[in-house]
Amino acid sequence: MIKKKREKLNYFDYFIEHIDYSVEAAKLFKEFTDNFDTSKTREYEIKIHRLETKADQTQHRALSYLIKDFLPPIDRDDIVSLAQKIDDVVDHIDKSTLTINLVNIQTLRPEFSEFSTLLLKICEATKDVLIAFKNIKKYDDIQKKIIEVNKLEQKGDEMYHKVVKDLFANSQNPIEVLAWTKLYDYIETCYDNCEDIADFINQVLLKNS
Repeated sequence: MIKKKREKLNYFDYFIEHIDYSVEAAKLFKEFTDNFDTSKTREYEIKIHRLETKADQTQHRALSYLIKDFLPPIDRDDIVSLAQKIDDVVDHIDKSTLTINLVNIQTLRPEFSEFSTLLLKICEATKDVLIAFKNIKKYDDIQKKIIEVNKLEQKGDEMYHKVVKDLFANSQNPIEVLAWTKLYDYIETCYDNCEDIADFINQVLLKNS
């Protein structure tokens, strides 16, 4: 019996495919929050969770291939770590949508639009880093993309600190404070996840230079 030759995996294309699920989830999250309607919360929760599941399946296929790959283009441990960091982004977008449903948020705070807008921007910027990463020798080009992600993450930190401080200072409802702090935490973690990806790629570049 002739064994079927397995299709070769391009890890750099895989990284881009994987982050695409985060970009699509961020688009859905922005669409949901820009036109917030509690009757559609469950609908968007399901849509975004499907993307999270597809991302998990994509990661599983890539890591299954890696187990049998004789000579991957970068260290195995780096591929595994980067895959997990990419997966963390869509996981936390999924948790953000789930939180809106679980804590029964009925009205979005006015400034929340900035958070969902920045979420999409930083996911797209992270995808740009991974696209540039395909040409691993063009260090300067990749660095410019990494710096952009760092700037967006810093902006996210500033927004987060401001709104959480305001929340604790002005809200008289402890349940509201708890619910919104949890939601802001997940969004801010998404920003951190994206920066983790960019910084890790920088480490990989230095190791392979």
